[in-house]
Amino acid sequence: MFYAVFIGAVAAVLYVLGFIAGGSFGASCAMFGAKIMKTGIPISALGSCIGMLGFYIEGTHELTMNQKHQETTD
Repeated sequence: MFYAVFIGAVAAVLYVLGFIAGGSFGASCAMFGAKIMKTGIPISALGSCIGMLGFYIEGTHELTMNQKHQETTD
């Protein structure tokens, strides 16, 4: 997951740099950022699928409420 977040951050920096620089350098930065994102999106989708598989295999996830963790109001 860290890899996908890192790729997104690099692409965002490239887009901002390209926007500020403008011209042909800005266009090159934007096109390189798009190329990076074309690899980052499938990687993050794969990570999401693996995470969902883990939820189904374990039978529980972080948002599951148990009797032990459930707060009661008196």
